[in-house]
Amino acid sequence: MRATGVYFLMITLALGMVVWGVVYRWHSLTGGDNGMNLATSPVCLVNLGDPAIFFYLVLVLFVLLLAGLYVLVNSPFGRGLLGIRESEIRMRILGYHTWLHKYLVFIVSGACGGLSGVLWVHLNHIVSPEVAILGASVDTLLMVILGGPGTLVGPAIGAAIVVFLREYFSTLVTWWLYVLGAVYILTIYYLPEGLMGIPEYLRTAHRSKGAAEPAAGVSIDKSAS
Repeated sequence: MRATGVYFLMITLALGMVVWGVVYRWHSLTGGDNGMNLATSPVCLVNLGDPAIFFYLVLVLFVLLLAGLYVLVNSPFGRGLLGIRESEIRMRILGYHTWLHKYLVFIVSGACGGLSGVLWVHLNHIVSPEVAILGASVDTLLMVILGGPGTLVGPAIGAAIVVFLREYFSTLVTWWLYVLGAVYILTIYYLPEGLMGIPEYLRTAHRSKGAAEPAAGVSIDKSAS
């Protein structure tokens, strides 16, 4: 929690690999490379074995989580997080407990990831060390970068695009990973704010064009006089 920026990212990815190592070698608990099979869905209020019911359950949970996160971001706590993102030192001077803010939001994000993991197990009826490899964490990170970091809807859009490209191109060509790589490189190079940054990019370009046109008109008038 004391790390920031790239250091926080690298430490988080390293801890993910530690989890993978534990899961892979603890055969008595996790089954090792074979994983753990969930032959049948547990008995609950809804039949999770029905694909249609499971889809609507996931959709409802997604909407509820998105609404809850929206309320959180626009609350005083969320405004404090935005201030910490911009300048943590300034927020400390103002009296904010920045470490506690980051700790709590880390718990919230972990809870959301944990819920999605539980739903993923019910969908596939198996959990193995493959879900904890470095590639899974990198995929999540790239989904956020593609959609737009610092936004709520952006990562969902990025995830939808990545999953679509993966499922579609993997059935056509064997080099579909290069397609994803090209998409990520072009996004980082031309859209560092992700797809959600396109509207702001267009507004900035429009304002720049509007400011350039009067300047050009003034120079023409001066030359004519």
